[in-house]
Amino acid sequence: MFDQSPNVAIYPSGDVIYKQRMGMEKPPRFYRARLTQAQRDDLKHRLRSLDSLKPSYFVANGVCVPDETIQWRDEQGTLRQVEVSGVIEPKLAAIDRTRTPPAFLAIYDQLVEFQSANAVPYEPERTRVIFAPVRGPMADPIAWPQSWATPVSSGEDEYLHADLSGLRFDEIYNWIQTRHDRRQDVTSGGKGYYNFIQALYPGDPSPLPTPEPVVPEE
Repeated sequence: MFDQSPNVAIYPSGDVIYKQRMGMEKPPRFYRARLTQAQRDDLKHRLRSLDSLKPSYFVANGVCVPDETIQWRDEQGTLRQVEVSGVIEPKLAAIDRTRTPPAFLAIYDQLVEFQSANAVPYEPERTRVIFAPVRGPMADPIAWPQSWATPVSSGEDEYLHADLSGLRFDEIYNWIQTRHDRRQDVTSGGKGYYNFIQALYPGDPSPLPTPEPVVPEE
């Protein structure tokens, strides 16, 4: 899976940005919503249980598996993240779930199919694309669009990254998917790379109106 952007991004303000997958062939859709105070308090309590977890877990038997990520900012504003590689969707009775930390599943199951009456479509402001070096002959190479952004070193194992802004997420997604479908390596600086979307950097979204409390009918 080349789209490794977070499934859910949570902010101290109570704003939540989440994505809904539209199948393997289409870009996901993103939404933004505001949690109620009760939901925020409950989620804040649950997030504390992630403090003891490692940043990443690989729970699958196979290699080509989705990465499920919960990303949030703590009360100090620090960006935190836990990623699980495996098939752990609640609707699937996958063995991968039995290997996943229960603290992660408790939040993931609550939010992965998050629905909210006040949700609105959201377009990510920035998207980070990772360039993993090709270890061998390049296959049908195609040049990276330098007009999008110039890749820079990630400081490890010849990896590069490019932070893209001013482009729609589906445009980036479709371009990378086409490279994968056609088995084309991407070139930059005379070297070949394999691209994937590592994370979204939306910044703190503009405030949403606080949901009105639900008053039971008499």
